[in-house]
Amino acid sequence: MIATMRRKNLLIAISALFFLTYSTSCGNGKGANDKSDTVENIKNSNKDDAERNDSLIRDFITNMYENELYYNYDFLEAHCTAKMLKCLKDEFECEYGGDGYAGYLFRTGAQDDKPGAEDVKDKVLKITKDSEGWYHYTFTDGGWRGENKIKVCVENGEVKVDELERVNNEYAEAGNREFEEIESSMIDPLYFNEKRDHAYMIADTKKIPDMGNDQYSVCWYVDTVEWGSDLKKSYIYSKIEFKKGDAVIASFCDDEGWSYIIGDENSKAIMFKSFKLDSNHTALVFRGGAYAAGTPNLTVFVLSGDEVKLIYNQEYFIEKIEDGKVFLAKELYTENPIKCGYLSFMNGHVSIVSDEYPAGKVIF
Repeated sequence: MIATMRRKNLLIAISALFFLTYSTSCGNGKGANDKSDTVENIKNSNKDDAERNDSLIRDFITNMYENELYYNYDFLEAHCTAKMLKCLKDEFECEYGGDGYAGYLFRTGAQDDKPGAEDVKDKVLKITKDSEGWYHYTFTDGGWRGENKIKVCVENGEVKVDELERVNNEYAEAGNREFEEIESSMIDPLYFNEKRDHAYMIADTKKIPDMGNDQYSVCWYVDTVEWGSDLKKSYIYSKIEFKKGDAVIASFCDDEGWSYIIGDENSKAIMFKSFKLDSNHTALVFRGGAYAAGTPNLTVFVLSGDEVKLIYNQEYFIEKIEDGKVFLAKELYTENPIKCGYLSFMNGHVSIVSDEYPAGKVIF
C-alpha cells in the first residue's frame, strides 16, 4: 500500500514536472516569436518612414525649383536650417552688400536664356540620392542645363535644406556673357592728347595667370615723349597691349597712364591683378597714374578669346585687394581716408558696391 502510494506520488510529480516543462517551453516559444515580430514591425515602420521622407523630399525639390520658391524669403526661412540661412545671407551680402538671401544659388545663375531655348520651361529633369545622403537634382534653367546637390533633414513632416552645392553649370562653362551689357556710365573715357605721334618704349611683359595655358600676356609701354626713355625713372605707363601668343589682340592708350598696384598679396609691386570669372572670361584690374593730390582711375578689362573689352574706368584709389574684392577709396593718403565700397570678382560676375550702389550692382 505504501509502495503503491509512493508510485502514485511519483507519477504525479513526474506529470507535474512534464506539464511545467511543457508550459514553460511553449511560453518561451511564444515570447521569442513576439520579439521577432516586434523587430520586424520596427524595421517595416522605419522603412515606411524612409520611403515617405524620400518621396516628400523629391516632391519638395521639384516644387521648390519649378515654382521658383527659392526667391521667396518666407519659404527659405521655413525650409532652411539656421546654417543654410546664414550661408545664403553671407553670400548675398558678399555679392551685393545688402541684406537678403542668395536664393539664386538653387539655380545656375544664368542671366540670359540659352539661344533658341527661350520658350523652354524651367523644370527638374532627374533627382537621385548618393551614398553620402545628398540629393542631386538635374534641371533646365532658361534652356541651360544644371545640376545641384542638397543635404536635407525632415522635421515634423517639414523638409529643411542644410547644405547646397553646385555640381554642373552649363551656362558658366559656356562662358555666356554679353559685352553689350556694359553700361557707359561705368566708363569714364580714356584721356588722349590730340597729337597721336607719340613714341612708346616697352617696359615689361607678364603672362596672365590661369588664362589659355600661358598663351595670353600683357605688355605695358612708356610714352617717351611725355615721360622720357629712362625706364628706371618711369612709373607711368601710357599704353597697354593684350597679346595671344605673339599676336596683339587689343591695345589701349591713355595719356594719364597706369601705374603699379602697390602692396598686394606679398607686398610686391605688380602692374595688374587678374580674376578668373569663368572658363572663358578673365578680368584684369589696373591702377591709374596719380598726380599731385589727384585721384587715379581704376580700370577693369575683361578678356575672352580674341576680344578684350573695357568694362569699368572710374576715379578711385585701391585701398586693398583680398578675397576676390578690390576695396575702393576716394581719399586714401590723408588723415581721414574716405573708404567707399568695393568691386567684387566672385561667382562669375563683376559687381560694385559703393555709395552710389549701396545694394550692389552687377557690371558684367
